[in-house]
Amino acid sequence: EIKYFDHPHHLLSLSKPKYGSKDCPVCFKRLGSIGTQTYNCSADGCRYGVHESCAKLPQEVQSPFHPPHPLTLQRHRLYVDNYSFFRCGGCNKNWLGFAYRCDDCNFQLDRECAFMTVKVIE
Repeated sequence: EIKYFDHPHHLLSLSKPKYGSKDCPVCFKRLGSIGTQTYNCSADGCRYGVHESCAKLPQEVQSPFHPPHPLTLQRHRLYVDNYSFFRCGGCNKNWLGFAYRCDDCNFQLDRECAFMTVKVIE
C-alpha cells in the first residue's frame, strides 16, 4: 500500500483496476489501459484509482526548460467541462491531467517535456 499525494486521506493498494470505466487523474487515460496494475483506494465506496506508472512519477523535477526553480507534479487548476486542461510551456500544446508546475513563475510542462534533456552541439 502507498500514500499518494493527490489522495492523502486513504491508502492505495496495487491490484487490477477496480473501475475500468474510470480515467486516471494524472494522464486521463482509462484505468487498465497502461499495463494491468492500478493503485486503487482501499476505502469502501471510494473509486479513486491511478495507474501504477503514473503513481511512480517523481513529485519534483529540475528541467532545462525552467532552470530557476524545480517543478512539482500537481493537478492543474483550470477545469473545462470537468477536464483539467493546461498549455505546456515546452511544446506549447494543450494537455489533460497533471502538469509539472512552478507556482512562482506560473510555468508548467507536460509529463513528456518535463523529462526531456537539452543536447549541446559542439
